[in-house]
Amino acid sequence: MKLLEHLARTLLLAVIGQQAQAYTYFTCAGGSQMDFNSGHMTFNYADNLSADQKAAISLGHARLTEFSDSSITTVDNGDSDYSSGNGENEIYLDAAVGTASCTYWFNPSTCTVIEADMQYGNQPWTTTDDSQHYPYATGRSMTGTAVHEGGHCIGMAHTNNLYNMMGVEYSYVTRQGTDTYYGPGEDLSDGLIDLHGERSGGLDTYRDVGATVMRYAGFSGEYSLHSFGLLRDYFGNVKPVVGSYVGQNTYQVAAGEAVLMEVTLENNGEADVENPLVGFYLSDNDNISAADTFIAEIPVTLGRDAPLEALVGLSIPQGTAPGNYFLGVYVDHGNLIAETTVANNVGYYPVSVVSSAPGVTTFIATDILAWSATFNSLVNPRGLSTTVYYDYGTTTSYGSTVTHGNIGAGTSLVSAPTGVSGLDCETTYYYRARAQNSSGTALGAPVSFTTAACPPGCM
Repeated sequence: MKLLEHLARTLLLAVIGQQAQAYTYFTCAGGSQMDFNSGHMTFNYADNLSADQKAAISLGHARLTEFSDSSITTVDNGDSDYSSGNGENEIYLDAAVGTASCTYWFNPSTCTVIEADMQYGNQPWTTTDDSQHYPYATGRSMTGTAVHEGGHCIGMAHTNNLYNMMGVEYSYVTRQGTDTYYGPGEDLSDGLIDLHGERSGGLDTYRDVGATVMRYAGFSGEYSLHSFGLLRDYFGNVKPVVGSYVGQNTYQVAAGEAVLMEVTLENNGEADVENPLVGFYLSDNDNISAADTFIAEIPVTLGRDAPLEALVGLSIPQGTAPGNYFLGVYVDHGNLIAETTVANNVGYYPVSVVSSAPGVTTFIATDILAWSATFNSLVNPRGLSTTVYYDYGTTTSYGSTVTHGNIGAGTSLVSAPTGVSGLDCETTYYYRARAQNSSGTALGAPVSFTTAACPPGCM
């Protein structure tokens, strides 16, 4: 008589933070990796699943195993005698399960799985890839849950310390328009490649990068928790929320204002490192594309280990008319990487643009001496009481600030020269004008200059 041990794993949905290894395996006593048929599992579909539900589950399994030498094969044989412990691998609806579960039995002497069942519980399941599910609406994505549960049934456990699919999976998602995308993410891709090898056998053929505005938000037990990122002002304060768009906050910003945008970027494919360019756009609709108003571009390096949670400084274009827009992030916006999908390349914040922040232009420094110079700019207060500052330093990270002061509430350009002393001789400096009023903070472009030669005898 075989000695079998039964482990039931009821799965929720979560997000991952930062660590050197973004995944966890199921193990037996002594730490041996549990063998789920070397990552190639076959399951019968029960006859209590609808055709749409089977299609959504199969789609999740295909995405899960897209980058590793693993597979989940499903047999649609109208299985009617499904049950736990009957010696067959099966997928079925089970109202006794709260959310969803991968239940499996294994031989502890060999650490080999003998039977595994995926059970989908009493939930408002949604089989579409639009925003009719958590975290946007009240349903639950069967495709997203299939990625998570399928991960369990080929060897992956929960992770609770970073943004990841093996946490709370319903909030591990990205959106373009109202279409959503659930995929394996960096945690599952990295873990399954480590456990079962690359799909291409080491050629880095199957590549993918992703972007989202979802973030790691802590943990509950063994699950990572995720939430929408925040849009902040230049000083790090959260921008006012003035409405919502399909479950996501709409933030108030001003034309010309400098904001800080929270984004999460991932390398989900076979390549150990990807170096995409990330574009930022302002769009008048919820489909972010390279045809929208370009704001900025940054290069990033994405290892396949843990998501990169970035805080990016941007300026809302000065001439933007008041109205509703979408501030978008678009990883690999130049399509330089041969990706398996671009459905997960975009994320956005809905924004409401109001009256303009100050208009500001930085001009070249004058009166440059060994230890001092005069900073210059032209600023339009745009009808609101405005204060001008200059940020300066030996890099474009600046580090020092001098205040020019209030320039009034007019609607025409005002010159704001400001003398600065205490500089180092023979040193290149960077500075920019910064103007602030009740609509927001605007930044001028940086300007550089080099102080005069050090006098004889000075160090």
